[in-house]
Amino acid sequence: MKKEIYAAYEEVKQREISELKNAVRRHGGKYVFTDEMPGVWCDLDGLVDVSITSVELDEDDNLVIIGSPFSPDHIDWEEDEREIPVGDILYGQIWWITSLIPDVDDTDSREIWARVGITLKSNEGEISAMLADNGRNLESVLRKIIDEGRYEINGNSYIPSYAVDDYNETYKTDYPSTEYECNL
Repeated sequence: MKKEIYAAYEEVKQREISELKNAVRRHGGKYVFTDEMPGVWCDLDGLVDVSITSVELDEDDNLVIIGSPFSPDHIDWEEDEREIPVGDILYGQIWWITSLIPDVDDTDSREIWARVGITLKSNEGEISAMLADNGRNLESVLRKIIDEGRYEINGNSYIPSYAVDDYNETYKTDYPSTEYECNL
């Protein structure tokens, strides 16, 4: 009987973990609590009430949960925050973290500036018009080629750090201010 109950608890906990991962994925792989922080009970060499400050997914899709003791006088931590192993969070507590992560509105339209590498499918006349006279006709010819779909996205593309900074400021997010680059 005890094994059946333990298995049921583990099944619920795995479902809670899966739901938390999905909520974090919908926020781009990381969520930082800014207003209300979830408090959960953890078994960290004794029961400790922990305020969760952020949750993210690492490169292996594992949860990284960061928190601090709700009442610092009850525990001797050298740092204010630390990683809380998901296995140390008591049964039935993970749902509280998930419940405080807001749903993402898929119709929420957001903008971020990016530079995308493309190859233009053109002819000598258009290329000459784009490159002549210090690019005086570049914009009009380029718009025509793009409007006609005569290009292939296939090059070095990136989101510059200043665009990330603008995005963070506009949408109250906390993505690292760095250049994000890839080859498409």
